[in-house]
Amino acid sequence: MVVETRTADFISLNEGQLSYGERKVWLHPLLILSSEGIFLVDPGAGLLPHREDEHYPTQTAHFPIDLCLSDYGVKPDEVRFILLTHLHFDHIGNLVDSHKLTFRSALHIIPYAELHRLEHPHPGQPPFLYNRSLFSSFLSHNPDLRYLQKPEHITPWLEWIPTGGHSPGHCILLFSVEEKQKILHTGDLFIFPFFLTYGRNLNVHENPEIIEEWKSKVHNWLEGGSRLYFYHSENPWFTKEEQ
Repeated sequence: MVVETRTADFISLNEGQLSYGERKVWLHPLLILSSEGIFLVDPGAGLLPHREDEHYPTQTAHFPIDLCLSDYGVKPDEVRFILLTHLHFDHIGNLVDSHKLTFRSALHIIPYAELHRLEHPHPGQPPFLYNRSLFSSFLSHNPDLRYLQKPEHITPWLEWIPTGGHSPGHCILLFSVEEKQKILHTGDLFIFPFFLTYGRNLNVHENPEIIEEWKSKVHNWLEGGSRLYFYHSENPWFTKEEQ
């Protein structure tokens, strides 16, 4: 689906689907075509390696990111900005492809607080959430990097907002696309739209209390006519009318 605004075109890509037991999650990198260049938010998991761990997800479908981009006439080398909401494996796997940097011309914008979790896994979280070797391989190619720690405007219409909660450095992205309406990329602050319900959370969140605090803010955006983008939901776009 393409959402056209005065600022940019927002395109949901379908990179594939993961199965965690009986639960399925989708992978929807967000492609943004703007006058400032081409942006890609959370480029996807890539092709998962085979694992014997019974808790490790299985991949029920996979569409390589270059094919997803080619559907809209975009090549990986044309992407100018890679924005990562956090460093869980299912959001960063496509940073490298066949031991090569996938987006060689892009500035990669990364939450700085995520680096500590790469080195020091949370004892209550599945160890596979952070793929340290993959990220080390990514760094070995000397990508153009920028680490952020506090709220900042990447462009006049794109604001980077750290939230924590899901992971130490987790962030959301707020796009001011029209005079009053906005698009909010929720990252994994809410895995699916129904997790906007107060008191409903997942055990994959490191700090559920923070998630609860953000729910009222996000509901206010919805009431104001904003549209939400859910990376893992079957239908990534969500508005108040669809609630």
